Amino acid sequence: SSATLAFLIQRMRFKSDFPVLSGAVSAINRIVASDGEPTSKLTNIILKDVSLTNKMLRIINAAHYRGFGGSISTVSRAVSLLGFDAVRNIALSLVLFEHLQNQQQAADLQDIIGGCFFSSVFAVELAKSVGRADAEEMAICALFHTLGKLVATFYLHEEAKQIASVAATRNLSDDRAAREVIGVTYSELGAGVARHWNLPGEIIDSMGACDDAQVSTSVYDHKPARVFASCATEMANLAVHGDADSRKTNLTRVMGKYAKSMRITPETMAHVVERASERFKTDTAAIGLRCRTKKLTREASYIAATMRGEEAPAIADITNTGQVVGANGNDGGVGGAGSDAVPGEIATSALPSADDRRAQLMAGIQDITDTLAGEYDLNQALRIILETIYRGARFDRVMLFSRAPNGLRMICRHAFGRDGERLVSEGFSLSLEPARTIFYGALSRGADVAIQDVNSAKVAPMMPPWYAKKLGARGMLLLPLMVKTRAIGLIYADCQQEVVSFDDADLRLLRTLRSQAVMAIRQKDLG
Repeated sequence: SSATLAFLIQRMRFKSDFPVLSGAVSAINRIVASDGEPTSKLTNIILKDVSLTNKMLRIINAAHYRGFGGSISTVSRAVSLLGFDAVRNIALSLVLFEHLQNQQQAADLQDIIGGCFFSSVFAVELAKSVGRADAEEMAICALFHTLGKLVATFYLHEEAKQIASVAATRNLSDDRAAREVIGVTYSELGAGVARHWNLPGEIIDSMGACDDAQVSTSVYDHKPARVFASCATEMANLAVHGDADSRKTNLTRVMGKYAKSMRITPETMAHVVERASERFKTDTAAIGLRCRTKKLTREASYIAATMRGEEAPAIADITNTGQVVGANGNDGGVGGAGSDAVPGEIATSALPSADDRRAQLMAGIQDITDTLAGEYDLNQALRIILETIYRGARFDRVMLFSRAPNGLRMICRHAFGRDGERLVSEGFSLSLEPARTIFYGALSRGADVAIQDVNSAKVAPMMPPWYAKKLGARGMLLLPLMVKTRAIGLIYADCQQEVVSFDDADLRLLRTLRSQAVMAIRQKDLG
């Protein structure tokens, strides 16, 4: 079995896009909360992908996250409000679905993808309903529960079709049919890929099947993630493959299997299905997930009615009535394709329009205003400001420097964009020794400096010798952070090729963000 598994994974690795997906998932997964500055690392990875960033903000601004008041326009603030794990899990989900939907077999997998996503939101609502504090963990385990079937359909497409045929003609489970066709079960294949991606052990363990007719309290207590993932997947399968004739029988079986150990009633399950259905509709619209949303949410409403003992209308065949959410519409959801963009979303062109730029900057100013109004972490507040400038003006790189304790240098503390993480980790710094350079001039005088071309005849003589090799940008913006006449920090932004021209309105907004950075630092110093 292990040799067969290794052979199958090796086959997938030869597919041109599998290493790309593996690298993306692994990069996010490697960032754990115990790392130094994990928030900066996670935010930087997300911000490198404009599409991922926009979809992340859409889903975070969906209705079920609005309890924080107002909208969230930066990934940095999302982390501070929702928590590191929640944002990382959303990023993992989006990376997986974004990649798989771009492949040739995506049309064949609308039901599988839809079921996978529904199981995730179902697990969240189910965990909340029984009072668990780890709802997001249960969700990510449910999301990856069918990873084996997902990757097989994409990368072992012919074998997957044969497995489906064997399962249907001989009335076998997918796992039993998979073992006959490819030598391992889908669960084993998924666990093997998960190990290849270095996913956490809890996710890998949760991929195991719950085969007992009734899950014991002991199994639930020792392996809750597996039980939640299994229950969520079974409910998702019922919603995806709606069958009026067997609906009641199947629900009775599922309740008999999980109700006692999870301490859930039919009424509770009905509420969970309804909340999960609403969240599913909103989230799939927000991220443009291609799946049969109408079909699935309709069947979910029938499931909820059946759980309450009500009559659900019989539908002979709804296979072709589900609308596919994607580029042509959003099935009436919130924030999907064709709807108004949420605050914080930016154009995907190289440079945003002036209106887009100002909207992004103003949304970030509101974000930081809300943050500073309560208790806040200084580093998180500064990251929100820096990310707003980075995304709002689409600079290639933005850095924030603060004065070293000895007062002789400005040290780079936070950065987004090109080589940002490396510059922070290397302790990149600017000298405060008197010199005839742009940097010293700006810091010593508290002067804001915007340069379109550092190589121009007027500017080049004032550029420090190290600049071309170390940073090597064409245009740059310097915004010193001043307290009275003393520079306590510097916001530096640059662009490599295309130069952003700011008018007075843009500069006022950028200066407001700089003032908020000064305020955030001073409030903590005085605090």
